[in-house]
Amino acid sequence: MEVEPEFLYYLHDAQLHGVQFDLATEDRNLVFTATYHEDCGLASVAGKTVKLTAEDITIFHSHMYGAVRGLETIDFCDLSVSDKVAAELEKFSRMGGRVPKVRFSISTHSGSVWEIMCESLSLQTL
Repeated sequence: MEVEPEFLYYLHDAQLHGVQFDLATEDRNLVFTATYHEDCGLASVAGKTVKLTAEDITIFHSHMYGAVRGLETIDFCDLSVSDKVAAELEKFSRMGGRVPKVRFSISTHSGSVWEIMCESLSLQTL
């Protein structure tokens, strides 16, 4: 199903199980697997594991910190990207690249950040 913004906002404190850059299709997809916190505030997804897929990536920017103990959790998910990544899109579009329909970012407890611009987002409950 296509993702409504509320599903992203309630990802705070979700356990992040994995991130996979999918090159198996012509489109580049990025898949996040996470389990919503039991007390996330949205009963329809509380405690459920989901796959959040950024479909047909235009720009993907990330930095990760791996030397952190314990499970990774999501601090926040927002429908925006940094000024730096937005400037990359502006440069890309001036060269004839497409302007994506969706912009979002995920930040985790370790300080890792994923900033994504893509054509669509989908959410699948596992």
